[in-house]
Amino acid sequence: MAAARAPAPPSPPPSPAPAASGDDGTTTTPQKKAAKRPRPPPALPWMRCPLPVDGGGVPLACVTGLDARIEAWLREEGVAVGGGRWAEGRARTRGRRGPTPPSPVSSASFTTLFPVQAAVWAATAGGRGGEHDLAVASPTGSGKTLAYALPAAHALLHAAGSVGARSGAAGAPPHPLRRARGVGALIVVPTRDLAAQVAAAVAPLFAAVGLTVATVAGGGDPGAEATALTGGGGGAAGGDYSLAPPARPADAVVATPGRLAAHLARLGEGGARAALSGLRFIVVDEADRLLRQHYGGWLDALNAAAPAPGSSPRCVRVAASATLTRDPAKVARLRLFRPRYVAAVAEEGPRAGGKYVLPPGLRVARLDVRGGGAGKPAALLALLRQLSADGSPALVFCGSVATAARVAAFLAAASPPVPAALAARGIPAPARAAALASLATGTLAALVASDGAGRGLDIDLSKAPSKTSLAVVNYDPPTHAKAFVHRAGRTARAGREGVVITLVRPEDGRHYSALASAVGGSAASSSLWRLPKGALGAVREGADAAVEAVGAGGKRRGAL
Repeated sequence: MAAARAPAPPSPPPSPAPAASGDDGTTTTPQKKAAKRPRPPPALPWMRCPLPVDGGGVPLACVTGLDARIEAWLREEGVAVGGGRWAEGRARTRGRRGPTPPSPVSSASFTTLFPVQAAVWAATAGGRGGEHDLAVASPTGSGKTLAYALPAAHALLHAAGSVGARSGAAGAPPHPLRRARGVGALIVVPTRDLAAQVAAAVAPLFAAVGLTVATVAGGGDPGAEATALTGGGGGAAGGDYSLAPPARPADAVVATPGRLAAHLARLGEGGARAALSGLRFIVVDEADRLLRQHYGGWLDALNAAAPAPGSSPRCVRVAASATLTRDPAKVARLRLFRPRYVAAVAEEGPRAGGKYVLPPGLRVARLDVRGGGAGKPAALLALLRQLSADGSPALVFCGSVATAARVAAFLAAASPPVPAALAARGIPAPARAAALASLATGTLAALVASDGAGRGLDIDLSKAPSKTSLAVVNYDPPTHAKAFVHRAGRTARAGREGVVITLVRPEDGRHYSALASAVGGSAASSSLWRLPKGALGAVREGADAAVEAVGAGGKRRGAL
């Protein structure tokens, strides 16, 4: 019998590879060299080749297929949302100079479409084409609301049996988006304030051609809202825009998602389908936020009740946001049909590389805060006094509603007090609207808000002096890039210039640098904001007293 073999000795572990020496004398192991870079997030194929939003805009006289009544209203109304400085600035960032139409801020009339408005108009064939749905990503203040309102109004105006034919328009041509009597356009926005703002912006345009607009949002009359959706039942009109007559629903509805879902649930499956069977335009504004939250299952309810994608006649869907998501799973929930992606072209040069595009008239700056205790409140107080002396109202963003309330109380307790108001959750809508109007006219020096006001808020400076610009102040740095974009987007709107200033403590430095790098554009090359000499020392004692007066340093109230 053969003897058993002895087990082979274990092989020695492989010796580590020698470390490589770098140019700076440090050593780098091969494992570190082989570290994989994070993969870019997945994107749908059609989002990789966007239709660019660029150039100098399109004069109204050159807009193909624009109805003469809409063009006349735009020219007569003098709405300050044309191409102007935004288009000129975009052309310069691309290394060339495009057409330079009159600035909408100084012009007496609307003469030129913004680039995003011209791009959406062309992609939808002026509301007459139903071949594609759209996803629109363009900076805040670039005119997205009018970009989707124009083709929507145009589509309903020329649809067979629409108000356009009854208003005396001679020879209205037949329209491929033929619709039944009922709601023809549905615009969904995330908040009540934004719904009121959008309705107030689009209602005059629709009314100029005999179309009616209604809101379906929290705080309204449920009976009037039901009338707007389904017709019959009557109901009082509310706001500065008219509801449809009792016998018929509104032509366009601006709705918040939760309220819309509640009405569709009360109507039942058959009733909801009947109410929305005439839809020819669905707009999901601030789409990334609406897709991130549930809102009572509004999107599933809408998809079940609205005309199916690809049905005839077509219902065009438009998703819009300055920070539109590219997550395939989220975008798929919108059920876009043969979609096209309309997006602002990223900047070239040393400030490129970020995820988002900021308006070219926006200056991004940081104010470094030194010292503990009341150092940050003192810096804010000195900054607001500097901006007030320059005639610039300020919108101050805080990281929470509680902090916003404490900052507003601090400004009121300062000596002399800073004329300021609070716009946050819990403040009645009329009070918030009055505060916005006071800020726009210069009665208030500052409006303190939380991130809830960071989307869609439009402070109308049309009645202010032509050189007045709104300053956005980040008392607390935003937690992520999207919040920064939406906060900064409250200024540099409609061709005006603007500035966003972030207070940065030493412990916030790394976070702010990463945030600015992620945003890109002018944020990646933030300038250093400097207070006037001696300004901080002049307010230090008063700031300490104000902090003590509001009890901001107490354990129960929290610290500023």
